Amino acid sequence: QAIVRYAYRSFDRQWAFDDPRWAKTESPSIWWSITPRQIFLTSMMTNKMNGGPAATIATAVPDFHHFRGSYGGKDVIPLYRDAKDTPNVDLATLKVLSEKLGTEIAVENLFSYTFGILAGTDYTMRFHDALETPGPRVPLSADPHLFDQMVKHGEKLIWLQTFGERFGARKLPTTGIKWKGEPSRIPEAKSDIMYDPDSEMLHVADGVLIGVPNGVWKFTVSGMDIIPKWLGYRMAKPAGRAASSDSPLDHIRPTSWSPEWSSELIEIVAAIKETLAIVPDGVALLEEIIAGPLITAGELPAVPPALRQPPRTKPDGMAEAGLF
Repeated sequence: QAIVRYAYRSFDRQWAFDDPRWAKTESPSIWWSITPRQIFLTSMMTNKMNGGPAATIATAVPDFHHFRGSYGGKDVIPLYRDAKDTPNVDLATLKVLSEKLGTEIAVENLFSYTFGILAGTDYTMRFHDALETPGPRVPLSADPHLFDQMVKHGEKLIWLQTFGERFGARKLPTTGIKWKGEPSRIPEAKSDIMYDPDSEMLHVADGVLIGVPNGVWKFTVSGMDIIPKWLGYRMAKPAGRAASSDSPLDHIRPTSWSPEWSSELIEIVAAIKETLAIVPDGVALLEEIIAGPLITAGELPAVPPALRQPPRTKPDGMAEAGLF
């Protein structure tokens, strides 16, 4: 059976059998929808959000809830409904947006705009009081120029946070982020991982990664420290719930450091570093959007109930368990 990528946590790409029964996100329709163009947005739809970005992105099927840790792989919003790239939005909505903005708005534009607002601004801080009522709400600009600027902002964020796999063929800007010496062994425990904010050096076992800004080290999604958590899953000793788990599966641990991890860690640092660098632009743009004309919810057509349900039909020729 094929081995494929899956999005274990935010910014954390791991490998699994190509079978939805192995992941918490068991929805067959999500697994069926994977293509080289698909993108999955995750957010907090039914619970109050913490600080940090209000959405994250992945090109592989998300596992546990990326904003709550456990609770199953929920609140996943695909760009496309199926492997035929059917837009995951009412076409009537795209038509209304196109008419009001005077230019054709495709599902990719609306998706990028939404992600730009949720993940590339001060959204959770700015709307802290309003978000006491769970569920993200996105202010839609009626100004074609501002709408387009936020689309471009979101596209850049998606390119960064999919590690260059979507919306751009360029490699991530990793200048200044490099290994002074790659780890030759796996970290034994948390004590084998140290960060020095003054030198911006991250010590991983006997390896040293330089060019890691303090803001990157402290970057969180819904209270989860991205890089420390990523490293925690790559230690000899289990951490968190796995440390006290009775399941023998939780005690199957890696025994050596993979060179692939060295490259991935550089990509994660670069993606977060560049994200933080452009967030101020997004904050200023959101300020303009809120101060300008907006498209209200009442101006958009009601979403047909059928579009609120996942597709029920398995694509022709697809295996019963897994994609290929």
